[in-house]
Order: sequence, then C-alpha cells, then structure tokens
Amino acid sequence: MSAGEPTRSFNNGTPGFHPASTSSNRVPVLIAIAFPDRLSWTAPGAARRAEPPFVSNQAHFFSPALRGVRANLVPGLVLQACALVLVVGYFELPALRNLLATVGELKVEYGYLYAALSTSFFVGVVPYVVILLGGRRDRQRPLHEAAFFVFYWMIRGLEVDLFYRLQASWFGEDSSVTVIATKVVVDQFIYNPLWACPSQMLAFLWKDSGYSLERTRESLRRQSLVRRTALILVTTWSVWVPAVAIIYTLPTPLQLPLCNLVGCFWCLLLTFISKDTTQSGAAEVVLDPALRVGREL
Repeated sequence: MSAGEPTRSFNNGTPGFHPASTSSNRVPVLIAIAFPDRLSWTAPGAARRAEPPFVSNQAHFFSPALRGVRANLVPGLVLQACALVLVVGYFELPALRNLLATVGELKVEYGYLYAALSTSFFVGVVPYVVILLGGRRDRQRPLHEAAFFVFYWMIRGLEVDLFYRLQASWFGEDSSVTVIATKVVVDQFIYNPLWACPSQMLAFLWKDSGYSLERTRESLRRQSLVRRTALILVTTWSVWVPAVAIIYTLPTPLQLPLCNLVGCFWCLLLTFISKDTTQSGAAEVVLDPALRVGREL
C-alpha cells in the first residue's frame, strides 16, 4: 500500500482510519459525523490509539461462529438441496409420493412410538455405527456413548413430534407461505434458542464431561451456557432455517420422517468433516452440539 493511501477498518480490533502524513490532511467532516464512535484518528508522528476493549472482545466472540458458518456452508447447501429434491419429488412423482404416503401411514398408526424409535435409529444409531466403522469412538466407554445417543434421541424424537403437532394445531396444516413462515419463526427463533439448543448443549456437555455434574459445572464456569448457545445458534440458523422451511411444506405426518432423514444426513456429513475441524480448532462451533458425534468419540 502506498504512503498516501488510507487504511480503514471498523470495529474489528485492527487500527482505525489513518490518513497519510501530509501537511494537507484534514478530517473528512461527513465521515466523522457519520461514524463518530467508529473511527480512530492518528496525527502524523503520534502514537496509535488502542481500540476499546469491547471492540476486540466482540470480534473475538463472533470469529469462531463465523468460522463455523463458513465450514458448514457447503454441507448445509448439500443438505438443503437433498431435502428440496425429496419434497419436489413428493409433489411431482407419484411413485415417491406413494412411498412417502406409506411412511406417513406408519407414523399416524404408531404415533409417538414411531417418533421415538425412528429418531433414535436415524439420528442416533446410524451415525454412531458409521463412527464405529471409521474407528473414531471412545475406546474406554463405547457402550456408554451408544446408550447415550440411543436414549437421548428417543426423548428428543418424542419432543420434536409433539412440537410439530402443536405447530399444526396452532397455525394449521396448509402449506401457504404465511403458515410456513410462521412455523419457521416459532421453530428457529423461539423454540430453538429458548429450549432446544440450550438443552442439547447441556446434555452433550454433561456427556463430554464424563457424565459428571461437577465437571459440567466447571465447564460452564469457564464458558457460560448463554455464550455457548449464542455461538451454536449462528451456525444452526445458517443451515436449518432453510431446511425446516422445506420440511414444513410437507403434510404433518411426513414432517418428522423428513426431519429424521435430514438429521441423519447432517450427522453423517459432520462426522466426515469433524476430523478436519478438530485439527483446525473450530470443532466446538462447527459441529452442532446435538450432532457432535464425530469429535469426541
């Protein structure tokens, strides 16, 4: 960069706007008025002023979340494309529609039992078997890990099925833009941040702490649940807001089966990328807290 070219940065922990050291330099009045709290100025020959602590703290806080968004970009697009193809096929291909109708009938007939068993199998058992075949698991307590995934996802399957039923009763079952948008907002911006994400975070933190409540509390003292949840939500929204919008276009009995397929595929994708993300130090934010089956095993 030449001596007469200014350097500019806003709120990112790096130097602010510094004009070149010439006798004719003047403060650009309009910029100074527009950004009075964001621009730092260094007179010729003067020492550079340090950024306020909160600026660097904000940049440090969001940087791992942004790394997670970038790392999840391609897997998320693949996931959303597969879900979209399946939904389009349901409406356009009679053979696929008949097949999914059979799945929907099973869901209606067995209700919560189907929800618990299918979610446990697709999101718990299948990814864990892939991990075992790949040689990445807890060699000391493999049965503990397997039991955790099976029973955790049974409970979560019951919960998600109940949530989908409630959404249908509150907002209706048609696939209009208004209904789908409302369900997505309630799902991702109320249910997810207030309950789904924090509860998953606590459950998996407890597992990662060796099923010890004391070590879980120590981990939370080092990094609060609010901070952990905020970081995960950024990466979750980048992938799952479009995904759940696609899921809600289907009839209610098929929403949980599609969610399970999407969740299974997502687990497998994260399992395959978890080794690289762990080595780069981004695994804590790249991998969904409920799906980090490839990192710690």
